[in-house]
Amino acid sequence: MSDDKEIKKKYNVIDGRNNMVQKSNEFTRGKYATSTAFALQLVNIAATRIGEETDGTLSATLSPGELREIFHTNDKAGLYKKLAKASTDIMGSAATNNIFMEDGNGNFKYFAFITNADYQDGIFKITFNKEMKNHMVNIRSSKGYTSYALANILDMNSPYSIRLYEILRSEIYRAGENDVVQKEYWVSELRFTIGLDELTAKMRDAKDKGASWDEVAAMIKGEQKYPGWRNFKRYVLEKAKQELTRYADVTFDYDVGRAGIGGKIERVIFYIRRNEVEEQRKRQREVVINRVNEIHQNGHQFVMDDLQIPSELQAYLGHNGLMGKDILTFLDDAGGEVEKVSHYIRMADEQSYLTNYVGWIRDAIRNNYEIQPVMSGSAQRGEKIEGLRKEMEEERKPESETYRRLWEKTKEKPDYGEFVSYLERQALSEDVLEEFYSAKDRVEGFIEWKKGGSPFQ
Repeated sequence: MSDDKEIKKKYNVIDGRNNMVQKSNEFTRGKYATSTAFALQLVNIAATRIGEETDGTLSATLSPGELREIFHTNDKAGLYKKLAKASTDIMGSAATNNIFMEDGNGNFKYFAFITNADYQDGIFKITFNKEMKNHMVNIRSSKGYTSYALANILDMNSPYSIRLYEILRSEIYRAGENDVVQKEYWVSELRFTIGLDELTAKMRDAKDKGASWDEVAAMIKGEQKYPGWRNFKRYVLEKAKQELTRYADVTFDYDVGRAGIGGKIERVIFYIRRNEVEEQRKRQREVVINRVNEIHQNGHQFVMDDLQIPSELQAYLGHNGLMGKDILTFLDDAGGEVEKVSHYIRMADEQSYLTNYVGWIRDAIRNNYEIQPVMSGSAQRGEKIEGLRKEMEEERKPESETYRRLWEKTKEKPDYGEFVSYLERQALSEDVLEEFYSAKDRVEGFIEWKKGGSPFQ
């Protein structure tokens, strides 16, 4: 029996095919620390598949096949390490895995909203606190809720952009198509809400006794993430504005409020409006979301890479075992030419025997095959092509060695540590980068990062 059938048999699936993230406003506006954008995206994917077990426990399951896609690897032996990393990102410490919820009347609750994330019997499972039922399932019984399409957040690189999107999205219900909603936040409270600063027990006690958020923030000890207004503006607000404008159905402008004339910036005033994402992108998202639903309904698993694949190539997902990352690699080899990718996939299908289907297609695209290299009944032609392939490999060796040397020099650069920190924010460790990316890709990724780009998304 397949993993999906086992899951459906064991759990009462509430809404497994729903691609809408739905949360109570108390949850949406709650305060909890944020690890990585990937961890938030993974939790939100799980939220769209949430199911209730017979004892009332809320959980969501993801198969190993899907996880291998998400982590860009077919290495089953190495999967445990990556699952441990995912579990750590999702669970975090006691401080990072607890949410502080307020009801608007001066009352608050503080509890772990995810109680477990583990890998057992071939299934990766995220378990939510039963308390979350009224915040994730029976949300219409809550004091208002927020609903948005998963596609709005899946391309974002910053966890703070995702949290800001959710918070601002919860306010837009008041706006008409061309209206602007104004919402003001104290900077100190906003930092806690998006997960930039973490609430400690002493801080919660102080808040319970009536302390303001400024007074709570003053209790922070040690180094803050993006301290001061200038860093907060550059790395959080401007980054979020850029990502929301590019990817989401809501965006914003903002102003500031100061403590007196020329005083310290205390408040951020958001001007929230609906965002018309480029029509072509909107149509592509609709096709992709439909494809995700179709894949999940037919017993396959959702893959994050699928969301980046042009609609013309969606039909090849699962074709002869092709995965999302394979098709994206083909597109990169083809310089983005969709028809070229399709042409060589069809050509590969005409071969009688290929030991490496993906590798053959990559060679064909990069070398513009005009003939079918491995043909039925033609051993001589097969030997000839094998010889040509070895020659090409020999020709590529000097280039590979050059990039290896460049990569070693890159690791000695003063800002390499910042680059590694960037990788970690993408849920990509330095070890995984070394193992699964070529020296050329690593060097080019570093250069792209230096230019302000976002490689290895």
